[in-house]
Amino acid sequence: KQMHAVFLQYAGTLQAGFSPNQRRAFVDALGMAGQTYREKAYVGFSGQTVMLAKADWLAFLRQAETYIDASVRAARRADGLYHAYNLVAFGADTLEVSPL
Repeated sequence: KQMHAVFLQYAGTLQAGFSPNQRRAFVDALGMAGQTYREKAYVGFSGQTVMLAKADWLAFLRQAETYIDASVRAARRADGLYHAYNLVAFGADTLEVSPL
């Protein structure tokens, strides 16, 4: 649910692309969602389960797919091939991505 909330929060940036500051904030937010999950997993799950509605699960997958599609579009080169590897540079409040 936390990941889906992050995906929805930054969905408007997909069309124009992420600025280095937006990219860093997005990655940090996803990292915090993962950290929250890990903390619960390390303590041990309570045994309680929560049912996620099929519609919610499908909405999450559809939203995730939009990010995958945007990533593939961003990797496409002018010659029709794709950049397969990228370099990532973290700044204080930025995250730069450039082709290898």
